[in-house]
Amino acid sequence: MRGGDESSSGPPRVFINYRRDDAAGHAGRLYDALAARFGADQVFMDVDAIRPGENFAAVLDESVGQCDVLIALIGKRWTSATDREGRRRLERPEDYVRLELQTALASDRTRVIPALVQGAEMPSSDELPQLMRELAMRQAIELSDVRWRSDVDRLIRSLEGVSGDAPPQPPSVPPEHGGRRRTAVIAAPGALAVAAAALAVVLAGSGSSDSGKTSGAAAKGTSTSTASGTPRKKPVAHATQVRYRPYATDGYQAQIPNGSSWSQPAQTSFGGGRRVRTAVVGPSGAFVAIDYTPRDKPTFSAAFQSKTSVVLAAIGPATRYVFKGGGVAQCDRWRCVDYQVDVPGTAGGLGVVAGGPDFSLTTDLARTVAESLTPSGSG
Repeated sequence: MRGGDESSSGPPRVFINYRRDDAAGHAGRLYDALAARFGADQVFMDVDAIRPGENFAAVLDESVGQCDVLIALIGKRWTSATDREGRRRLERPEDYVRLELQTALASDRTRVIPALVQGAEMPSSDELPQLMRELAMRQAIELSDVRWRSDVDRLIRSLEGVSGDAPPQPPSVPPEHGGRRRTAVIAAPGALAVAAAALAVVLAGSGSSDSGKTSGAAAKGTSTSTASGTPRKKPVAHATQVRYRPYATDGYQAQIPNGSSWSQPAQTSFGGGRRVRTAVVGPSGAFVAIDYTPRDKPTFSAAFQSKTSVVLAAIGPATRYVFKGGGVAQCDRWRCVDYQVDVPGTAGGLGVVAGGPDFSLTTDLARTVAESLTPSGSG
């Protein structure tokens, strides 16, 4: 670090990395907000900053190398975008999105912030070229269309702590967090007919995220993913096609999946009410569980593929993990999603974990249930 007085430092130099056919609109909105706060000369976006006749690659390389922060906007087509010959763009060494990110990730001075838009998920390391895989270990932030202003304000507050004269330390995400390990066994894919009590037993051992209770949902259609958990870009039953119903219990209310294709909610109490779990299982083994821990804040101790700061409408700041394994049997085969949140003004917290053979459905289920969580009554 150069110097020790951030108060005398100028605003950060920010580079917006994005793919035009993926997140151009979001990049423009973000540029306007950052330029209004820090000044247009502190924010670089290729369309505005490169003059006609300049060497595009040289200017980008110089600009990335001089920036304090690179914000990588990641939309739903970010990892899958292809060129005219059908090749994935990220696999091309000359792809500018890739070049910019590789330059920033290799820099000691540049903080790289993945920013998820359009409801996109953080890519896992195996979806990235070798020289970009460190990106999967950077903590991401979600910029929701619904909460755009508040999410961008939160990003700006984070950037305000970055000195324009003192390079920040790149954030690193540890492979494990302290807390209880996951030990639950989620019901097997064919267990839709299992009784609620039996489902409670097979879910009983988990020390996973701290959350509340879930209930069954009806999904129309079936998953097209393989049992290995690899997501497929085929029509699947997304959360927008799943029916939900209100579910209320001590500690929280939520919208949960509902219908004949889903089991009835099974509830299990652990440790004399220290943690209460409600879970449902749906088509092809998809599941959602809500844990409520009135006495403890949520913790996550398993290795994870990504960690994202989000804001839930009714509760506030939360953390979303994408992980495999962690002691949850179904998550050994499938990528799972876990939202964890402290309940303001209480000693406890809530969490939502979802999984299944189709990762797109998993993310939609987890997000829909988490967004509907409202603390109530107990605690």
